[in-house]
Amino acid sequence: MFTIVVGLAAVVAGAVASVAGFGIGSILTPIVGARLGIRAAVVVVALPHFAATTLRAWRLRADIDRDVLLRFGIASAAGGLLGALLHDRLDNHTLGIVFGCLLVFAGIRTAHGA
Repeated sequence: MFTIVVGLAAVVAGAVASVAGFGIGSILTPIVGARLGIRAAVVVVALPHFAATTLRAWRLRADIDRDVLLRFGIASAAGGLLGALLHDRLDNHTLGIVFGCLLVFAGIRTAHGA
């Protein structure tokens, strides 16, 4: 029964992702996490998420703005990896403070047009 639920959720997630550009991780992670635990669910869901992102990037490769890729994409990937490492080493309260400060900093930079 669990496999059927995950399969149906994957179809819905794929449909949402094809239109909105997101949805696979948002829909599948909680469902898979309920059965396998969140850590395992993140790993399991990362695989189709990576495949969908790779396919989307390949199909849109001619329209990729190289400057944005270099300025934002690489920083985003590095930040994601750093966040994963911090998550493994810090408690939730400390991470909440760190990420809250980062959000405030990003908001201030955006408000000032930087």
